[in-house]
Amino acid sequence: MKLIPDIKYPVNEYRSISGARGLAAFFVYVNHAPSMLTNMGYTVPGVSQWGWIYANLGSFGVQIFFCITGFLFFDRIIKCDGKLDWNRFYESRIRRIAPLFYFACIIYLVIVFVSNMSLHIDKHDMLTISGLITFGFIDSSMTIGGFKLYPLNSVIWTLIHEWRFYFVLPLIAYTYCNKKYGMPLLVVAVAIAVVDFKNSAVVCWPYFLTGIVVAILANRKYNLSKTVKYLMAALALACFVVTSGIMVDNGYHWSRFILSSVFFACIVLANPFYMHFKPMRYLGEISYSVYLLHLPVLYLSIKAIGTFVDISNLSQNEYWLIMVMIAPVVVLVSSLSFRFIEYRYMKKK
Repeated sequence: MKLIPDIKYPVNEYRSISGARGLAAFFVYVNHAPSMLTNMGYTVPGVSQWGWIYANLGSFGVQIFFCITGFLFFDRIIKCDGKLDWNRFYESRIRRIAPLFYFACIIYLVIVFVSNMSLHIDKHDMLTISGLITFGFIDSSMTIGGFKLYPLNSVIWTLIHEWRFYFVLPLIAYTYCNKKYGMPLLVVAVAIAVVDFKNSAVVCWPYFLTGIVVAILANRKYNLSKTVKYLMAALALACFVVTSGIMVDNGYHWSRFILSSVFFACIVLANPFYMHFKPMRYLGEISYSVYLLHLPVLYLSIKAIGTFVDISNLSQNEYWLIMVMIAPVVVLVSSLSFRFIEYRYMKKK
């Protein structure tokens, strides 16, 4: 039995998207591997020496996820001329996102109750549980019995932005179909993005806009020459290198938006060969499971290893060797959850 079943994608699927998903999932893991230490109260000398690079890769991965979401769904709107069955759309989104998310929440709660050695919950804890059930739309401190959930579920904040995008998607489809107001509204959206970057610390929604713009360009069917594609592939790599090393106040600065947007546009339009590597595409298939489950796997693995060795006395190389050893465990757990949870609902019509 295959852990990853053969999923039949539409012929016109952009092959680089799966590779981009896998790359984004890997970057998020690399970011959280050292930060998990701090969240658990450990200090390993040297692990945070290149801390800004880890953080850059993590935010870069999240931004690529947002770009992919904006691209895929607007691409669908273009191909069906805005005539989506919205009831089926939202049902499919719930089937795709909710089962694995609630499975992950159960894992979070089990870890909390085992750590606290108690099933007692109070009103404050119920507010946290309500926040989990609603994908974080109900604000809470994310603590239960004094146990902070942040080391286990610090990634779920992005799902709020995903759902917000889904909620406004019918309006976006209407705007696309309305040729009179479509372009002016796009200009307004870009202007708001510029203002938002100037006044907000973390700005996420413009990355959906990047996906939309790239979807429009991709559907124009430009006949790019091989030379242009090679140059765009090289430009994507250059954006990645600069993104990794750039030092800014936060990972969602306007300069990072430009780098991430150019990178995404280049890999979609040029479809470079390095985005087709099988390991990356494999990670792309299980990326949602990797995204939600890598933190509890890291947490439990470090806890288990901590019973045998003193984590704080590990060298930087020893710690990263452990992180490399944990990575296949994350892939295995994510493959199983994809096979028995995600795929079970994906294949239902």
